[in-house]
Amino acid sequence: MTLQLHKLAEAIHEVGRALADRLREREARLPQVVEALRLASQQGDLAERVDRAQRRGWFGSAPAGEALDRVHPAPPAPTGLTVVATDGSQIYPDRHSALPYYAVNIGSFIVRLGTGQTHADSQPEIVTDPARLFHRGEPINAPTLNARRKVDELRLLAQLCLDEAAAAEAAEARPVVGLIDGSLALRVRNEAIPAAEQPKLEGEYLTALHGLGGAHIPVAGYIARPGGSPLLALLALALQPASEVEAYLARVAGPSRPVDLPPPFRDLADSEMFAQVLPSGARSAVYQFVAEWNHLYQKALVQDGSGHSHSSHFFYLNVGRSYPVVARVEVPQWVAAQPAWLDMVHGVLLEQAWVTLDDPYPYALARADEEAVIRAPEKEQVERMLVQSLLSAGMRAMPSEKQAHKQRARYRR
Repeated sequence: MTLQLHKLAEAIHEVGRALADRLREREARLPQVVEALRLASQQGDLAERVDRAQRRGWFGSAPAGEALDRVHPAPPAPTGLTVVATDGSQIYPDRHSALPYYAVNIGSFIVRLGTGQTHADSQPEIVTDPARLFHRGEPINAPTLNARRKVDELRLLAQLCLDEAAAAEAAEARPVVGLIDGSLALRVRNEAIPAAEQPKLEGEYLTALHGLGGAHIPVAGYIARPGGSPLLALLALALQPASEVEAYLARVAGPSRPVDLPPPFRDLADSEMFAQVLPSGARSAVYQFVAEWNHLYQKALVQDGSGHSHSSHFFYLNVGRSYPVVARVEVPQWVAAQPAWLDMVHGVLLEQAWVTLDDPYPYALARADEEAVIRAPEKEQVERMLVQSLLSAGMRAMPSEKQAHKQRARYRR
């Protein structure tokens, strides 16, 4: 053992005490935050405040047509539905490997509720093409590969959902619901991703969303144990005295905004508040993200004459039974505008999360993850196969000296 744990024992003990103190202090503020939710729900000028904040580049959320503090109980258990889920995993490029490459594996799981019929599969891809593997002489970074993988996840989800919907039309009517792990929106407008690739990724992603929207297939992104405080940001804005709103926005809006919200919201997440608010199985109202990255989705209208867009909306859902387990669920505006589709997504997520009682998490997403995950032995096997392929072609590949040394050191143990 190289990590001498006894030297960390006292520090770990201190960390535990400090963390317990912080948690108690945060819990003491939660009643104030819950009361803020009630007060903001009754505020008449909230929409006007959000409009002023949005013009300043503020990040938060906005009401989406219902009271902020509304609670929707669990709908009846869904029947006769098909649930399609996808998730992905990857091997990042490593300059110390014997050969430059990256790999992506997209897992999928389909369950036809009430029939016992399921189908699990995966789609692996290995990339060695320098045009896709390198940017300015360096292997592509993790944010770029993550974005490519997310596009692949949604593209496969759309394809499978459309296939299931077509099969249902040929046999019997079975509504289809699509689930993806993590945020539904693709956020690629950052310096880490090559500027030339950003619009290409966005275009491919929106094409998949268009396909789902055009086929009237509700889709949702599921975020377990979510951080973030877009709703608390709205409550903080709502609680400012009218005479101080402009000064407050000057402090918190725009690229230079501080990380922390003002008391009592500081260091809290939306999910902590909703753990106090939502009964088991219930969901919150639906809210719209107010963020620069959401502008792209607000302009992308579904071509069905409805005027609906892909604008990213969200709600919180308590999938816990004996204790709160709050998830954030993200849906496009064209789903948020249909109460029946919201109930469908709500019911499907509960039914899937409650398949296992101990760790409530949607079963279809868990199975898609099992199909997608690339384990360490599999990664090693991929690299051995690549090296063998090169040897068969009369070439030799070796890992870097650093990597070779690390491998020898670990095998000696």
